[in-house]
Amino acid sequence: MGIEIVPTTVRPDKNQTCAGATIAAVFDEHGPGHLTLVLRTITESTGNERALKAPIIWAVSDLIATQPAWADRGLGWIEAFDDVDLNALMVRARGNRKAVGVRAGIALLYERLSAALGSPARPSSTSVLRCCTT
Repeated sequence: MGIEIVPTTVRPDKNQTCAGATIAAVFDEHGPGHLTLVLRTITESTGNERALKAPIIWAVSDLIATQPAWADRGLGWIEAFDDVDLNALMVRARGNRKAVGVRAGIALLYERLSAALGSPARPSSTSVLRCCTT
């Protein structure tokens, strides 16, 4: 996919990340197809090539897990992220991290996506507990 994992001592450039452990954890938890969609969603959406950060990777993974009908829209799913600056959203989420973890704060981007993708489905309580407790 052209994504390079770099040491934490390096500032990641486009399509580079220091979140190798996160990528491995998403792979272990959800498998290769899910991970591929997570990474493609981030790197192929306009302006998010530098958003391969752990909380963002987890938040996109959480959305795919809880909103599979959205993710099944293929290119429409990725295009919905074109109007979302994931790095800016992460910075905003960090401002409230004492109340809500950054990962959970970023996952609220579903509100921004619902205009393009329709009302989100109500996730089952077990999927919410599974995806948002890590």
